[in-house]
Amino acid sequence: MGEGAAGMRRGVFVAWLGAIMGTVLLQSAAHLEVVLGTGNVGSIVDLDRSNGLPDVVSTASLAASAAAAMLLASLETGRRRAVAAALERLTDLDPHRFSQAWQCARRVTEGRIVGLASSSVDGTPALLVYTHSGGRDQVTVVTGCNGAQPSAGPSAVLSR
Repeated sequence: MGEGAAGMRRGVFVAWLGAIMGTVLLQSAAHLEVVLGTGNVGSIVDLDRSNGLPDVVSTASLAASAAAAMLLASLETGRRRAVAAALERLTDLDPHRFSQAWQCARRVTEGRIVGLASSSVDGTPALLVYTHSGGRDQVTVVTGCNGAQPSAGPSAVLSR
């Protein structure tokens, strides 16, 4: 069996891939069984429902993927590690920046966040937060995400 650059054997990779695909298949089958058996689409195994079994499976998959990525990254040496470190320094790369911005925007805006963009207001860092609610889209300027008290500034309804 072959080995990748980070040392994962092909057989291990195939086993993990099969386990992930099997989990998705079981989740889909359970959803189909419940819908056909009870006629209730909004059950705990509903694929479109938040905080149901699909979210648990999704979170577990993400956690396993993150752990595997950390393991692979820890095994990586040489040129790729140096390039990644250089990119992080030169581009101010932060893997958590998006989630931090989303959490900040979520605290002071209403509706479903559909987009975020970095901006500045009078030299102060700001976010343009695009939201959708009640059939309309709007953009809101959010400042203060670097501190403890973010605030929503002016908003504008976007035309279609």
